Amino acid sequence: HVKVKVKEGEAAEAQVNMGSPSLDCPSIPMDCQGRFINGELTVGRRVIRGTAVSMGNPHFITFEDVSRADMKKMGPMIGKHPLFPKMTNVEFARVIDGSLEVTVFERGAGWTMACGTGACASAVAAAIGGMVPYDRDVPVRLPGGVLSISVAKDLSSVRMTGPAVRVFQGDIE
Repeated sequence: HVKVKVKEGEAAEAQVNMGSPSLDCPSIPMDCQGRFINGELTVGRRVIRGTAVSMGNPHFITFEDVSRADMKKMGPMIGKHPLFPKMTNVEFARVIDGSLEVTVFERGAGWTMACGTGACASAVAAAIGGMVPYDRDVPVRLPGGVLSISVAKDLSSVRMTGPAVRVFQGDIE
């Protein structure tokens, strides 16, 4: 389900229902049972806490304070952690004045400017952790821009709203 706001004949904003997140380890997929919420992963010589969420693809979100240098090392290591049989996307998130700031290491792609499912998974993890409210738009700041994410209290849906801009126009003959 998509809602589009139009301004001067052009799409200006789109809202998408991203569906229901999954927290069940086997469906993420993750080699554990139950849910992995604020759980511990050993990465190299460090133990890092985080939450695993699937938005149709696997995500590991940590809210720990990690330096940029450690982030660069840990992103790929977490992404290939043995508990994630199909690898995982990794989000390093911080809550700042009610909004989230997220840096994403995307499995198979590396560091990315933006990731819609990563923004959604981060908002789910933050809501579960009591860091942001349910049923309210939460700004999620990524290097490539800002998305607004709303997580339903019953986890039945996650709504993502962001800017829509024309990047290409052409004719097919």
